[in-house]
Amino acid sequence: MLDKTLTFKQIIIGGLFVLTGFVFALGIQATAWVNPTVPPPGGNVAAPLNTSATTQTKSGSLNIGGKVTSASTLTSDDHNTLVTKDYVDAAAGGHVRGASYGYCGVQLAADISTVVYASVAEWPMLTCGAAPTCEAGFKPIQSSPYVQLNGASSGAIPSDNNINTMISKFNHFLDTESYIVTWGCIKL
Repeated sequence: MLDKTLTFKQIIIGGLFVLTGFVFALGIQATAWVNPTVPPPGGNVAAPLNTSATTQTKSGSLNIGGKVTSASTLTSDDHNTLVTKDYVDAAAGGHVRGASYGYCGVQLAADISTVVYASVAEWPMLTCGAAPTCEAGFKPIQSSPYVQLNGASSGAIPSDNNINTMISKFNHFLDTESYIVTWGCIKL
């Protein structure tokens, strides 16, 4: 016949299992509920970005690991346009708004209005000079500051190369001024 009596050791081990289970259950029960810190509906978690047609705002940065496409212009808080391929192709005729195209170099006399030399205008620049013009949809923009040149040549020093002749030629070189400036066309 089987002896169905429990030993003292078995009772202690069983009691420890029951006590451990009771402590875990009590711990879970105590941490299961936390009272709200503000009355409803305050303190709610912000709604996630979704596919709705309403304007949505995310306060932090948004990192996107894949391709971004857009059916319209994307703008940032400071109104800088973010350029997408669709935006460039549709809205700007294949050119990026705000980008510079074309080139023109102009050499001006000391009065900064008389053109001494103008390079060939590169499209979309139509004319090159003191006031260059651009194709429709573009506007001229000065792409370099006026740079002063001392471009006169002192020529050959005559055989009577005394100090006075050299000083005269050098002063002529310094006094003959011209300026260069470059222009581009910016896409509107």
